[in-house]
Amino acid sequence: MGKKVFQALAIMIFLMISGTAFSQEGGGGGGEAPVNKHYEKQKKKREKEAAKADKEAKKRHEKIQDKKTRKRMKKNRKKAERARKNKGEPFFQRIFRKK
Repeated sequence: MGKKVFQALAIMIFLMISGTAFSQEGGGGGGEAPVNKHYEKQKKKREKEAAKADKEAKKRHEKIQDKKTRKRMKKNRKKAERARKNKGEPFFQRIFRKK
């Protein structure tokens, strides 16, 4: 009986240890290096130009609006930025809000 208990215990320990022992956990090798730095540079440049063009388009869109609309756009933009930062309205705006 002692031999069977010892064998069962040895098998249980072996199964528990083997589940946590992995070879090449991090993947080994040199990691993922960019295939060609030239293409990476071009991609980054295109993204930067696209962002710049988008910013200019937004600026032009705001410029062609009348003054009232620009003020409303600015107010809504500020409100959205505050909501993104999880901040509430300023104290005086809450108290003296038009109802």
